[in-house]
Amino acid sequence: MNINISFWSATLATLTVAGSLGAASLPETAPQFQEVYEAIRTNFTSVSPAELNRLAVAGLLRELGSRATLLTNANGAGQARAAAPLERIGRYDEHYGYFRVSQVGPGLAMALQQAGNQMSNSNRLQGMIIDLRFAGGNDYREAAAVADLFHSEEKPLLAWGETVVRSHAKTNFWNWPLMVLINQRTQGAAEALAGTLREAQYALLLGSDTAGQAGLGRDVTLSHGQVLRLLATPVRLASGTVLGIEGLKPDIKVEVSAAEEMIYWRDPYQALPYASAGVGTGSTNTILAGTNRMGRSRINEAELVRMKREGEDLEDEGGRAVRGVEDSAKPVVRDPVLARALDLLKALAVVSKNPLRKD
Repeated sequence: MNINISFWSATLATLTVAGSLGAASLPETAPQFQEVYEAIRTNFTSVSPAELNRLAVAGLLRELGSRATLLTNANGAGQARAAAPLERIGRYDEHYGYFRVSQVGPGLAMALQQAGNQMSNSNRLQGMIIDLRFAGGNDYREAAAVADLFHSEEKPLLAWGETVVRSHAKTNFWNWPLMVLINQRTQGAAEALAGTLREAQYALLLGSDTAGQAGLGRDVTLSHGQVLRLLATPVRLASGTVLGIEGLKPDIKVEVSAAEEMIYWRDPYQALPYASAGVGTGSTNTILAGTNRMGRSRINEAELVRMKREGEDLEDEGGRAVRGVEDSAKPVVRDPVLARALDLLKALAVVSKNPLRKD
C-alpha cells in the first residue's frame, strides 16, 4: 500500500496538537491539518522528521485509545506466551481450584471443563479461581463457551453486529463460587469472558481495571513490521453494555504495582522486597497445596467468620488481637489479588456450612 508520507505526517501532527490540548479543548471547527503540519515543520526546525513522526503517532494512538493499538511484545504476550489456552492448573488448600488462562482461544472451554471435572471428581471443590491477568485473545465465541459452563438456562451471553451467542439449558452446569482475577493486561476476549461471568452474577472480579480492548476488528501489518490492531465492531454483554474503550472495573479493587504483580503472578509465594535469588516461574499444571494464611500478620475473612461463629476469643493470651493462624508447615500465598480471592472463597465456605443467623 502506497501512502503519501507528507499527507500522513500532516494528519498525525494535527492529532499530536489535539492530544496535547485534549480533544475537548479543540474548537468545533478544527484547523486544517496541512496548515498545522507546515507551521510545526517550519517553525520547530530543531525537531527532526523522525521525532516529529514519533510524537504524531503517539498523539494519534492516545486520542483513539483502545480503538487502535500498536502491538508490541508486551501487549502481545497474552497470545504468544503459551500454545495451550489453559496455561496452569492447581489447587490451594485442597478445596479451591485455580485455572490460569493464557488466551481465550479454541479449545479453552473443553480444556477448562475437563480440568474442572477431573478436579471435582478427585476432590470436593468449594470454589474456583479463574486467573485472566495478562490474558488476551480474539475468540469471542470461545469466551461465551466458557461462560456457558456456569449457566443452567438458555440466555444471551455476548453479541456483536447481528450475531448473538447464547448459553444452553443443562443440568450439569458448574455452580461453585467463582472468583475471576483481572488486571490492566486483561484484554479482548478475556475481558468479554470476565464481563459475562460478572453480569450473570456468577463471579466476583478482583484486581484492577482491564485494558478496554474488547471488540472485533483486524490487524494491519505496517511497513516496518509492526502490527496495528483496529477495533471496528463493538462486543456487547447481554445487558447491552458495550465492552471496550474504558474496560471493566473490578468488584473488589486490589492495589498492586505493575512490577510487583508480574512477580507475584509468576510465583505467588515470592516474598518482597526482592530476593537476590530471583523469581521462580512455576510449572504448568502443578498442584499448589499452599495457603494464604500468613502467620500472625493478618486475619482473613474466613477465619474471622469461623472464630465469631464458634465463640473463640479474638485476643491471644497476651491481650493482643489475634491477627492470623500459625501454620508454618505450608507456604504463604503473598500474591495480594490471589490471597484476597482465597480469603473470600474460604469465608463463603464457612458461612455456607455455619450460617451466622438461623431463623
